[in-house]
Amino acid sequence: MSDFRNSPPLRPQHVRLSSKLPASVFVPKNESININGIVDFQISHVGTFDTPNVNGEILLQNGSMLIDELGESISNIEGKVSLKKKNISLQTLDGYYRGERIHIEGEAELSKYKIESLMIRSQIPKIPIDMRDLSLQTGGHLLFTKTENDYLLSGELDLYQ
Repeated sequence: MSDFRNSPPLRPQHVRLSSKLPASVFVPKNESININGIVDFQISHVGTFDTPNVNGEILLQNGSMLIDELGESISNIEGKVSLKKKNISLQTLDGYYRGERIHIEGEAELSKYKIESLMIRSQIPKIPIDMRDLSLQTGGHLLFTKTENDYLLSGELDLYQ
């Protein structure tokens, strides 16, 4: 058995990836959710595990998501993610639900390839929710923030009955 404690530190590595793949490759298989679209990415990595330096861009084009249990779908999904050193910027993720636009954007910061901080802003249209004895419409602006130990959800959420 090898002892890695006295091994020399890992040398910086340089890796480049570029491809176009179906969006379904990037999500766990779930039989009740069907995801389509093309993910086009170009990513460059220089550095070590302790000091990652990732640069590139990820584009989601012609996306759609069907949620079988609800019989609902989100269509015309388009998105753009930029990677720069240890920062990830979700510049835009847009789609349409029942003809209304959904918009999401955000930022994250990596530390040793784990998300150290995360902020997501969203604009949600009026969405009908039908449950057994309750029929509502929701809509509004939400902000989700995560730091190392805390989670915060804030904003406005309108409920209409």
